Order: sequence, then C-alpha cells, then structure tokens
Amino acid sequence: MSTKPKLLQMIYLKYTFLVSYVFIFFGSCKIDNFLTLKGAYQKYVEALSKNEFGNTVLALDWIKVGQSVMKDSIVVDLPYTELTRFDPAEPNAAFLRYKVKEGQNIEIQIKRISSDGDDDAKIFINTFTVHKNEFKALKEEAETDSLAYKVEKDAEHAVRIQSELLKGGLIQIHIRYTASLAFPLPDRTHESIDSFYGDGRDAGRRKHEGVDIFAPRGTPVLAVVPGLVTKVKQNQLGGKVIYVSGGGYSYYYAHLDSQMVNAGQKVKIGDVIGLVGNTGNASRTHPHLHFGIYSLRRGALNPFHFFAMPKLADNTVLTDTVPPGNYYRIKNNRVNLRSRPDTRSIIIKKLDKNEILKVEASLINWYRVKLPDGKVAFIHKSLCEKAESSLRSISLSATDRLKDKFSTEDTYDANLVDNTVEILGSYDNFYMIRLKGGNIAWLQKKS
Repeated sequence: MSTKPKLLQMIYLKYTFLVSYVFIFFGSCKIDNFLTLKGAYQKYVEALSKNEFGNTVLALDWIKVGQSVMKDSIVVDLPYTELTRFDPAEPNAAFLRYKVKEGQNIEIQIKRISSDGDDDAKIFINTFTVHKNEFKALKEEAETDSLAYKVEKDAEHAVRIQSELLKGGLIQIHIRYTASLAFPLPDRTHESIDSFYGDGRDAGRRKHEGVDIFAPRGTPVLAVVPGLVTKVKQNQLGGKVIYVSGGGYSYYYAHLDSQMVNAGQKVKIGDVIGLVGNTGNASRTHPHLHFGIYSLRRGALNPFHFFAMPKLADNTVLTDTVPPGNYYRIKNNRVNLRSRPDTRSIIIKKLDKNEILKVEASLINWYRVKLPDGKVAFIHKSLCEKAESSLRSISLSATDRLKDKFSTEDTYDANLVDNTVEILGSYDNFYMIRLKGGNIAWLQKKS
C-alpha cells in the first residue's frame, strides 16, 4: 500500500515554491556580501535559478541549506579532520568555525572517499570572517578539492563546504594551519624556539618583542622571505643586527656574530645573511638568534604563528563501519553532548537513554551530530548506537498524527499507513518510528 510519506515526497519533487520564498529567506540572513560577491558559488546559484529545475523545492532547499547551516555552526580546533557524507537526495552542507592567527597559512583539503554519481562533481568551499555571529564572505573560495590562504590578522573564520545539487558521496574534510615563513635557522622548526614573544625583560620593565632560538655560534642565519635588506648596523641592545623588508613586514635579526649582507641588497628565501652570535646585551648569554617581526602601523608582532605547524599527522584517514547520515540513539542515561570533541569542553546538552540524534560526521573517537530540533554538538562514539533495532512495536490509532520530519509542522493521519509500527527512539515529546515500508516518521506521545 502506498504510504503518505511517499506521496508527499512525489509532491515535494514536482511542485515549486513562489520565487519570493528565496528573497524572503535571503533578507532574513545576517550574511554580508553573499549576493554581491560574484564567486563560483554565487554564479552557480544564479545559473541554477535560470535552469528549468531551479525553482523546484529540491533546488530551493539546496540554496536554503547553504544559508541555514551557518546558523548552528560550531567552533573546532585546528588541525581538524572529519568524515562526512553529502546525500544527493537530501541537500546538506558542512559549516565549521575556527580561530586563526596572523601569519598562519590555512589549508582546507577535501578527499573523496566514494561518490554518489559524478566523480568530478563540484564541491564548493567558501570562507568567512565571523564577528558577533555575523558572517562576511572572504574572497578565498574554491570549487575543487582544496583551498589555501594566508591569515592577515587574528580572527575567527569559518568554512562552508557543499556539494553541487544532486551530487554527493563520502568525503574527508581536513583543515589545518601551516607556516607562512621559512625558519631562520637550518634544520630547525618552531619547536626550537626557547624564549617567546611577550616574556618579561629587565625585571619586568619591558616585554620581549620577538623570539629567541639558541644555536651554536656561527650557525647560518637565513632569509625567511624574498625581500630587500634595509638596514645593517650595530647597537647596544641588539648588537649586530639586520633588517629585511618583504611581504608587508620588516624582519629583524639580532645578536649576530657576523653580518654577511649589505643594505640595499636583495635576498631570496634561504640565503645566508649572517651567523648566530651573542652581541649586544646578550653578551652574557649563550649564542642565539633574536628574531622579530614588525608592522609599519602596528609595531611588533608575535613571530610564533608565522612558523607554527600542526602536531598531528596530515595523512590521517578516517573510517567508520556506519557512514555519516544515520540516526543514532543514546545508550545510557544522562549523556553529555559537548561543544568540542573533547571531554574538557563545555556541556551544551544532556540526553537520556534512547533519545535520538543524527550523525553528521565521524572523527577519530567522536561524532559531530545534529539533534532533531537542529542543535549541533559532539558526542563520544562509545555513548551512542545506531537506531536500527526496534525497541518495541505499537499499534496506531485512527486519531494519531504523524509527520515526516521532526522540524515540520505538517502532519497526516495515521490511518494512511499500516497499523503496526516500530519505535526506534524518542526526542522531546515525540517517538521516532519505522513504518512497514521502512520509512521514518515522528509520532507525538500521548499524554
């Protein structure tokens, strides 16, 4: 027997909303530059609207998802890796917020694990700045599998990842920061820094305006960018010093034993410009390089983030026995849902046994989930199980009302489906049930 959900699905795909729906929706969003920024994503939206399929509910839902996913975004720590799935039959997107520091390079990489349709389907990557929960589109975007950009100031950024309409598959998302500068000493990294920016100096009378890297006297000191040597001089504080200008910054090398360039000379990355020493006020310390970065308008900056690299391996491959996109239920009473995939992070909600959630993405030991009411969070994998086996069967009465989605207000009569159904879990004042045909529906609990 045909069920009401199947009938609604046919109607859903056949008929269209009024075009005004799109303008009402866009007008309610606090997203600057979305309609004016003519990037690949917006051009796709415009092309879609001109297509004969563009005004169908499915197409309009694809556009709506790209906006609504930004309302319930979560903040993650970099580097971050997750496995997620885009379902061609149900438009969805991933939206993740993350903190950035000036000097970092941000790399966003998509690895296609399997595809549902075209292997060459576009995957749109759009980045945003975040300020007081408002989003402003950055110029950095892509419609391929990777995107990289340099951070110009400390901020919170966000990325939206969305597959083109009617395309999808299982993908791995990897977001990390990398160094934007070469390191000034050979065979060393940011982990070789011994004294940090902001450390106290002269019994607290001043702050350290750079970083110190200890190394044997005579160790080569290298140019970190292609640039111009602007000053080569000596003073009481820094001893023998060199200034190199490039990329909008001035780079300061101090306490050198020898200076091997002249003012006005052009240098390339890796050129030897001096040798490590302990001249100036470092005469009583072990030889080391003091390295600083200065901005013309803002003064000294913290060099650490220009050099820092993530500690986690970049080739992490996530696998899961159950692909994302399935409903799960809680295994125990009073389980914590958290703001980050970390047991020390903020608890944003507690759920009881058999309450329902949907797995949006899989991490190493955690799931990124969405609750039926739209809230997003993280839960440890050990605390939930797939909502597959029946908890019990019940018989519907003629007065029962069902709905296809928890979030919708549209209901239909229970007498339009088979009488006996299986309860898989619950949320709020509803049971999630499985009909005989396998479709999922929501049944309001009786008081």
